[in-house]
Amino acid sequence: MPPAANDTPHPTHQAVNTAVIVATHAYCYPLERCLAGFAAQTDRPSDVILVDNGSGGVVARWAREHAPTISTVVRETNGFFCGGYNAGLRAALDRGYEFALIVNADTEPCNPQLLVDLKAAAGRHPRAAFVGPKVFLRTEGNVQNTVYDFPTFLRHAWGFVVCKLLGGAPPRSDNREREVDFLNGVCVLCRLDALREVGLLDETMGGYMEDGDWAWRAKQCGWTSVYAPVPSIIHH
Repeated sequence: MPPAANDTPHPTHQAVNTAVIVATHAYCYPLERCLAGFAAQTDRPSDVILVDNGSGGVVARWAREHAPTISTVVRETNGFFCGGYNAGLRAALDRGYEFALIVNADTEPCNPQLLVDLKAAAGRHPRAAFVGPKVFLRTEGNVQNTVYDFPTFLRHAWGFVVCKLLGGAPPRSDNREREVDFLNGVCVLCRLDALREVGLLDETMGGYMEDGDWAWRAKQCGWTSVYAPVPSIIHH
């Protein structure tokens, strides 16, 4: 997956040595803005890796027409969240990136310095395998909670009470940079040296709680997860 012939570096950018991985099994809104917004932040447009996650070639054909300078990885079958993002992560590992941002396809960046901001946070936390930013749900300013504790029976029971009887809790994605148990996988910067030790997402899980499992395995290897309160994306 070499860079395209016209894939010259952005001359004014601070080098981030980061791949951005987007995986989808079908076109979804606002994919054009997602890819273009991140391509403008990477060192080269080909640092954006779009995984056609078993669409039968539909997504790859769309990318050739609408985003020809990015990289595309094609899976023959839908690997769900874990399989799709693992395909992109393997490509990033093969290409020698320092970091990879995994981000949902139904998002668009609202911070043009997001990759620089997240890499700076990773520098402040050298044992952070995962760094997650502040995410907005549907409209900028409406914070989506992305900070979670590892589940236990008592935490699950209390969460049920809070959500069902008390109307929910305020988001824990506040303005404090700190280590957390795990982060929602909607937008997470991954340190690839950590993944070489921890491994990739567990594809037997498909999706949901795979991010908690990943962070738990990282913790057993001495790595951490960090929430950095920098604005990042609008999650549609």
